[in-house]
Amino acid sequence: MASVQDNQGERRDGTVAHPDLYPWFVLAGVIDTLVTWTVLRAGGWEVNVIAQLAIELAGHWGLIGLKVLSIVVFLVVCEAITARRAQAGRRLAVVAVGLAAFPPVVGLVQLAAAGGLLAARA
Repeated sequence: MASVQDNQGERRDGTVAHPDLYPWFVLAGVIDTLVTWTVLRAGGWEVNVIAQLAIELAGHWGLIGLKVLSIVVFLVVCEAITARRAQAGRRLAVVAVGLAAFPPVVGLVQLAAAGGLLAARA
């Protein structure tokens, strides 16, 4: 979809700058939340101090709220940077998606390793 821009480069049709990348960031966030909660339920612990505080204060809803907040901040920052420097904003979005995918992958590896240990003990 084409985007209409005014003389300051602002989009006026309600579109976002990177519709091909933002869903991947959201998906990584959802998977991260699910994997984190699964690790916690399996006896693991949260290494992120801020996330741990959110969990202590509000349980899984705290974790979900923190993830939603991080997604909103990501979108606002990417849109603001892209409005000023399009290529820099795109690079930021690509890097952020890659970084967001890292924690759930690590968590899945931990769960697989723990499952392997449990199966070896049985």
